[in-house]
Amino acid sequence: MGPTIFISTGEASGDLHGAKVAAALRRRADCRVVGMGGVKMRAAGVEVIVDNAELGVVGLWEVLAHGRAIWRAYRTVKAWLTAQRPDVVVLVDYPEFHFQVARLAKRLGLRVVYYISPQIWAWRRGRLRTLARLVDQMIVILPFEVELYRSAGLPCVLVGHPLLDELESAPDRAAVRVAWGIPSSRPVLSLFPGSRVAEVRRHLPVMTATAERLARQRPELIVLLAEAATVPAEEYDRYLRTASIPIRIRRGEPTATLAVSDAALVASGTITLQAALLQVPMVIIYKVALLTWIIARLLVRVPYAGLPNLIAGEGVVPELLQSAASPDAISAVLASWLEEPHRLELVHKQLAGISDRLGRPGGSVQAAEVIMQWAKRAA
Repeated sequence: MGPTIFISTGEASGDLHGAKVAAALRRRADCRVVGMGGVKMRAAGVEVIVDNAELGVVGLWEVLAHGRAIWRAYRTVKAWLTAQRPDVVVLVDYPEFHFQVARLAKRLGLRVVYYISPQIWAWRRGRLRTLARLVDQMIVILPFEVELYRSAGLPCVLVGHPLLDELESAPDRAAVRVAWGIPSSRPVLSLFPGSRVAEVRRHLPVMTATAERLARQRPELIVLLAEAATVPAEEYDRYLRTASIPIRIRRGEPTATLAVSDAALVASGTITLQAALLQVPMVIIYKVALLTWIIARLLVRVPYAGLPNLIAGEGVVPELLQSAASPDAISAVLASWLEEPHRLELVHKQLAGISDRLGRPGGSVQAAEVIMQWAKRAA
């Protein structure tokens, strides 16, 4: 039997990226892959010892409210790492939890690889020193992160963003529309409230209210709701029951949902970059608990919340955050796009250059190569 590799992920996007790396590792070598993850990690053949379904929370208050589940997960991971001592520990994003796992792994003398950087370029740069002490290798997916880590003396390699692989295999817009019974003449707005329960509760009421306003102006509008597999269906149902317009549900199909969309309303996160790579004009929104928002305003040091704008270095798509994310404000932007196609085309062109900045496809395979090199060193 080959090396044992532990991969830890804390939420839906991490589960997706961890699964792709796990699949690449299993194709490349005879190895055992164990980890903390969800449905995608399991489907990739990972022995999941902790389900991350309860761990996808963001913000100070939200983390405190889920403290018991997070503590249980840490104890399980600690017991497994102590008993099994894998050849390499791979941490995927989710920094608050994974910094503790990295400390534990270092005490145990294990190799630590961090894949997909925590956003220390946005806030709390002091964590850079902590990472340099605890991590053997950074694997990053955003080009501006490389010099940051190398300047701290931490080995860092840039691999292609994993979403570039999805871009290569994106479904055909016309074919999906036919399969879903959507006439080519009808505009489609897709709603992406987030992959966490708390995000759905904060964003979906605003999104449905926005969609209702737009549908009153344009009765031909078709509204799709992209449900995340990590969120129970009943969390969506409580808001959809009171909606005054038909909203079509697409569960666990974000790429196809974006492919058929003329515009999207999205919660800030990985999905914004996925929409950008598919050149779907979007409005980015985000709401958090008031205390979290106040702290973020004091600490965050970047001009944008959305990855497309950060990568482009300019405000390519609108961002409406916290109280600014009102149905009136959001619908005003989306209505102008739907009523004046040349505005949509302009956003299309601005989004087109983002994929060129993210390297080449095959990032998961590239990451697996680096991880395997560290696993061999430990053998």
